[in-house]
Amino acid sequence: VHIDDLADLYIILLRNLLINGGKDIKTGKEGYYFAEVGVHYWKDISSRIARLLKEHKVLDNDSVAQLEPKDIRKLADGFEFAPLLWGTNAVSKAELGREYGWEPKFTTADLLHDIEASVDRAVERLGN
Repeated sequence: VHIDDLADLYIILLRNLLINGGKDIKTGKEGYYFAEVGVHYWKDISSRIARLLKEHKVLDNDSVAQLEPKDIRKLADGFEFAPLLWGTNAVSKAELGREYGWEPKFTTADLLHDIEASVDRAVERLGN
């Protein structure tokens, strides 16, 4: 979710809470709000970053490795359950936010485009 879209959702909720005392929105156990713009896969994002880094000649190839549980634990400072969390899948729907008029303006395609700009900035910093 783009930060601007998330901010828009917060504004809708905060306005209602501050102006109407929250009487027009769900709160408590029923007021759990997700923000989403559709589906993306972390492997696709990793592959995109690897491909961009190869184009910048930071990497020799654009392959993305699959990690073994022991390697994941090492990356997570020995956290025993890290391998179980690393490859999990979660799908969230922004149903409540949309009920109150929230609609994201940015898409998964925008996310992938933003990754390109972020990699460009990171490579530039590496060169300095």
